[in-house]
Amino acid sequence: MEVAKGDLRAFMRKHVHWGITNLHKKNVELSFERNEWRLKPRALDEASAATKIQAGFRGKAGRKRHNKIRRTQQTDYADPECEDAAIKMQAASRGRKSRKRVENIKRSKQAEDAGYSLEQDAAARQIQGAARRRTANSKVDKARKSREQEQMLRQLAKEQEMEGAAIKIQGISRKKYAKRKVAKKRKEKQLTSREWTKDEEEAAQKIQTAARRRRDTKRVKRVKSSKQKQAELEHKQWQDDEVTAAIKLQTSSRRRNAKKRVKRLGDAKKRQGEMEAKEWNEEEHKAATALQSNKRRRNASKRVKRIKDSKQREAQMSSKEWNEQEVAAATSIQAGRRAKKSRQRVQNIKDGSESAFPAAAEEPATEEPAVAEEAAAEE
Repeated sequence: MEVAKGDLRAFMRKHVHWGITNLHKKNVELSFERNEWRLKPRALDEASAATKIQAGFRGKAGRKRHNKIRRTQQTDYADPECEDAAIKMQAASRGRKSRKRVENIKRSKQAEDAGYSLEQDAAARQIQGAARRRTANSKVDKARKSREQEQMLRQLAKEQEMEGAAIKIQGISRKKYAKRKVAKKRKEKQLTSREWTKDEEEAAQKIQTAARRRRDTKRVKRVKSSKQKQAELEHKQWQDDEVTAAIKLQTSSRRRNAKKRVKRLGDAKKRQGEMEAKEWNEEEHKAATALQSNKRRRNASKRVKRIKDSKQREAQMSSKEWNEQEVAAATSIQAGRRAKKSRQRVQNIKDGSESAFPAAAEEPATEEPAVAEEAAAEE
């Protein structure tokens, strides 16, 4: 009976152990089946991989920050990191105090051997510290001054480079301008020396006539629009607020113009006074003389060119044979100019700026020939 009971207990223990083992295996299999999709390799692109890496990094940083906050709130200094840090800080503080105490002991022994007290040693150290501070401050000042001088030299070098670049740019611009002027003069010379055919002359006259017609129509349109605006403004009934606003605007505009004019006059007088007070050396005198000579030469050459051109036009006009259409056109132009001058004179007499009976000596004796020449030149 006892043997049967023992066999029964062994059998039950064996089967219970077998059942627990099978249950554990079954749970592991079920867990593996549920999480099998996590173990499958997935094809990740660069964006998803970067997102995963960033998420892991943020999770680590967040956990670290959470641990710090929890530690500060709970004042849990039992953490091994906190203990190591505290031990290091305490060791550093104790070492500093020990070294200071040992240094004081050595200094007191040296003072006793030399025959002076600790107070005298402290005073000497203060004096030495002040002297070292002064020397350090002087070194810092010297370094600052040298740095400032270096910056000034760099700025000067930069300005000189910029000035040289500006001179180069100006030279290039002058060269381009001179080239254009020379090309224009060469083209004008070619056009003047060229013998034009009748067809070309007629085409040129048509082009000139069309250009003058366009210019005259634009001018007439501007005059008409200005007269229309003036008439509208004259017949308009202005309110008191508009009149006061217009007066204020005119006053402010006149004030600005007057200020600008006064400023220009003051600047001109100031520059003139500086130029008169300045002491010029020989090189500056030579440069100024050269500039003035070049300016006078250019003005003289322009004046001579104008005189030559006018004489050439007069010779062409005198030698040219005018037909009936050209004579009629010149007569109409002269009549238009005389009518314009007469209207202007009548308006001046009405305004009172001119007398109705001028002296006979003031009237030009050669009015009609001059008008005829101008009309012929315009034609």
